[in-house]
Amino acid sequence: MGRGRRKNHSRALLARLKRDEPFAFNLYSRLISNVLVDSVTGCWEWQRHRNRDGYGMLAVRVNGGDPIPFGVHMLAWILYRGRLIRRHVHSHRCDNPPCC
Repeated sequence: MGRGRRKNHSRALLARLKRDEPFAFNLYSRLISNVLVDSVTGCWEWQRHRNRDGYGMLAVRVNGGDPIPFGVHMLAWILYRGRLIRRHVHSHRCDNPPCC
């Protein structure tokens, strides 16, 4: 998926999260219910589908169309921070791909 297309999906997701509280709560619930907190490292490890690089993936139907796959670490960032930062590498401090 191209970088510009991914950015547009992130913007659409953020817009929907702001205007649709039940959608936001549902997404948050889906995210939290599929993580397991590692008591040693503190990592919130994704327990469902992961891509070939080990990053957790979750398909989200943003505007009624087909589900769009998002990295769960990006979804966690959007839910917690509110938006992605332009030209910022959104990486894990722990360098553990399954971590949200």
